[in-house]
Amino acid sequence: MRDDRPAVVLTAVAKTFAGRRRPTPVFAGLDLALARGEMLAVLGANGIGKSTLIRLIAGLLLPDAGLVRVRDRTGLLVDPARRSGTCSAVFDGSRGLYWRLTVAENLRYQAALNAVAPRPGLRAAEPWLERFGLAAKRDELVQSLSKGTQQKIAIVAALTFAKPLLLLDEPTTLLDEASCALLAQVLRERCDGGQTVVVATHDREFVTHLGARRLAIEPEGRVRRLEGP
Repeated sequence: MRDDRPAVVLTAVAKTFAGRRRPTPVFAGLDLALARGEMLAVLGANGIGKSTLIRLIAGLLLPDAGLVRVRDRTGLLVDPARRSGTCSAVFDGSRGLYWRLTVAENLRYQAALNAVAPRPGLRAAEPWLERFGLAAKRDELVQSLSKGTQQKIAIVAALTFAKPLLLLDEPTTLLDEASCALLAQVLRERCDGGQTVVVATHDREFVTHLGARRLAIEPEGRVRRLEGP
């Protein structure tokens, strides 16, 4: 039986951070629903709240008011403490990697975190390493690689161990133009396959290639929906 319920629903979500002089509202009564297989691009300047939205959906932050609901593959609602089993996320690539391990060791470790045996996990990552031009880097220490390459490794890990929801925070940081185009193509493919994707970025050129619904975050917690892809 087809399940048409939204994959992600935010209802009257409010979030404020304490500041040195005064509290800083990030969201005030945000309502948002994402269907399965939908892509949302969240646009805005640095520090405006894009990362906060990603972390709220992932369950890494809790709203001050309102509800954030995410469904797993079976359609059940997942509480924040168990949301890592439903969401794959890409933040700053260097944060999610162990610098003293090789690329292959990092991917085997990521496999273990996703309840996949290390060797099969690495085999599953091989096509993505090839596609992103990283196959020759598999035995190199992460600390010896450029920030752009580290970002691509983090993207490969998220794509390999796919979950119903993919969250990306500034994924094009330090990526070259060809890698940005490839990532946009891959994300469109993922949505076609039923994965829900949320991309937070200030890179408007990248967004033009995504074909995503767009949401702009503005100062003082205001949110503006933009027209079409």
